[in-house]
This record gives sequence, C-alpha cells and structure tokens, in this order.
Amino acid sequence: MKFPKKILLILLATLNISYVKAFPWNNDLTVKTNLGHKFVIKESTLIVSDKGGKSDLIDLIEKGRQKEEKQYFIAGCHNSERRFEGFCKSQFYSYETGYFRAEKNSVEKLKLDDEIIYKEIKFRPIFIDLNKNKTPLKTSTVLCIRDNLDPWIKLLILKYDDSYEEMVKEKPYVFKSGKMFVGDLIREKICKKYYDGFSYI
Repeated sequence: MKFPKKILLILLATLNISYVKAFPWNNDLTVKTNLGHKFVIKESTLIVSDKGGKSDLIDLIEKGRQKEEKQYFIAGCHNSERRFEGFCKSQFYSYETGYFRAEKNSVEKLKLDDEIIYKEIKFRPIFIDLNKNKTPLKTSTVLCIRDNLDPWIKLLILKYDDSYEEMVKEKPYVFKSGKMFVGDLIREKICKKYYDGFSYI
C-alpha cells in the first residue's frame, strides 16, 4: 500500500526534532565564529581510535616524561652547575622530582583495567571564509573524557594531552565563537554531539 505524497510530508513535518537529528544527512557539525566564518566537521570523517584505556593513559604520561626530558637536556639542566638553578627546578619540576613515576603508579592502581576512560577522535574541519571559500584544515585530535571519572584522573588526561598545541598553529583557530576560542568549542561540541557520557573539558 502506497501512502499519498502529501501524507508522507505531513508525517515528516510532525516528527520530533530528536528523531530528525538521527538521520545521517543532518548529523554534520557546524561552528560559526563571531565574525561569520564557519567550520564544518562531517561525521563521516571522524576517526575513533581504539585507544583510551588505563594503559594508554600510562603511555601518555611516559610520552610527557620523554618530552620534558628532551627539553631538560636542551636547556642544559643536566649540567651539575645549572641543575639547582631556579629555572631548572621550576621548569622541570616533574622530571627533577620523579613525579612522573608517582603519577604512573597512581594510574596503575586504578581498578579500570577493561574500561574506556577517554576516546581519542581525529577530525578534519573545513574552514569557510567570509567569501565562502572552502579550505580543508589539517587533521586534529580531541580526547573526549568519560564524565564519571574522578576529577584528578580527568586533570591528568588533560595535562598530557598535547594535541591542542598542534591544532592552534593553524591561523583560523585564532577566531572566537561567543567567549570561547573556536578550537575549544569545536572539540567540546564533537564530544557532546557524538559521544554520550564523554566530554571535552
């Protein structure tokens, strides 16, 4: 049995908006800047990594330790004459005190062995300028953190998430949307729109 076209249109018009949002053609993300530029993130381009467990957080901490160690030697703080200078002690506190080890030990004690504590999502926005010219930007990453974690775990993930540093090197991300920098807002909206129970903080 075929429904008359008019009836089908009426049914579609009366659908609850939450159901309409579930259709794939309406599920891309658009963020506007205060000046009228647009960033479009297509859902089909999002790539979710299988990382995000306790062991991956330990790897993030180790990556941070290696990064600080490299800067420590570049700054010459391994030299016995400089090691106890104020700059070296303040700039490389975690490396000097072995704080990285304490952080990893704290994470290892968590009873979260088989649980996902954050989602690593890669995305590539399309920037649309005021003349409607479209420019694909570089692929960026956001860590969407599980909402019901203890605050100290969330802060630890954020501390070692260096993906934002790479993202903001591209000029379009200097714009603001409302009171937020557009890069922060994009990351916040990706987590909120696509991953229930996970947030960008």
